[in-house]
Amino acid sequence: KIGKFQAQLDKVEGDERLEMELNERLGRESKWAGKVAEAYQYYTRTLYLAEKLKDNKTIAIACFEIANNIRLGNLYDRPYEPYFKRAIPIFETFNDPLSKSHLLYSKIILEPDNQISLEYANKAIELLKSDLVRSDTLMMESRHLNVAGLYEKEGKTIKTFEEGLAVANEIDNNLLKAYILNNMGFEFLLKEEYDKAIPYHLEALDISMLAGIKGLASNSLNNLAVCYRKK
Repeated sequence: KIGKFQAQLDKVEGDERLEMELNERLGRESKWAGKVAEAYQYYTRTLYLAEKLKDNKTIAIACFEIANNIRLGNLYDRPYEPYFKRAIPIFETFNDPLSKSHLLYSKIILEPDNQISLEYANKAIELLKSDLVRSDTLMMESRHLNVAGLYEKEGKTIKTFEEGLAVANEIDNNLLKAYILNNMGFEFLLKEEYDKAIPYHLEALDISMLAGIKGLASNSLNNLAVCYRKK
């Protein structure tokens, strides 16, 4: 798919709206493929064109994805919070499930109170479960389940992560798989159950390395180092 859309983009001349749409689609496809650096470049171009065209919804989506890319450690030269803050009031003007989901996710990331973050995540999960047709919607459900797992009470964390991982497997998204697997492993690491943590981090490392996701591969290696040292 990436090659097909790139070929179309290479032939675009003078149609900024089509160029914007192709960049947004390439950003999405690159994100699903775990090519985070490429996704960032496409979304940056998307944002520039959306601003020229005054396309608010695309501005919000581009800001949201750029913020996530920075937050996951793929860029270190700028803060991610201003992008989420810019996206929130725009998403608030739309009523479709995906926009509401993006809005809640942005609020979760900026919210300092874990209990409120969990409430946002659970609200988003219920919202998304009512509309699971689009792979974008499934991806957001997986993201919210992952976040909910971070804030769940003892005993529910791993189950919530497993639900998120099942959705990530369904849409075959390496970025989310590795991210959730690292979180699952870290949950056991915190409990000093290192033999349970290690397999999750090893699987996350394999997926990250094969997909070229350096930030998550580094996270896996750091957590593995802690596990083996403690053992």
